[in-house]
Amino acid sequence: MDSFSSFQHNPRRCQWMENASFYLGMVAFLGICFAYPALIGGSLSITFAFLSRGGETPLSPRSKIGLALGTVSLITVMLMFLLTITVVLSYYGGISQLPFDDRGNLVIDYEGLLNYMIGMP
Repeated sequence: MDSFSSFQHNPRRCQWMENASFYLGMVAFLGICFAYPALIGGSLSITFAFLSRGGETPLSPRSKIGLALGTVSLITVMLMFLLTITVVLSYYGGISQLPFDDRGNLVIDYEGLLNYMIGMP
């Protein structure tokens, strides 16, 4: 009996969680540029991948793919958030110099920030 057939016939394994992990991992990976689908889909993909194991059994190939896609998506989005916060704080000189309007909303100079990022005066 090959190793793949043992994944399919295990009664403790949850097939729909494997599929949910895989599809949510795909949504998360394809939605990296939108950030929020990657955060939600990536975290759910990782959760469903581990819940699909069914006790002490190893992860199925489909769950491993969902786990990998969800992890890559989460790490990429977190790095994008960190880079954005770092660039904005370095442009304005710190949290205390961030420009807020009268209602407390943050007002960002996008043209100046873009010129700062590409190195133009």
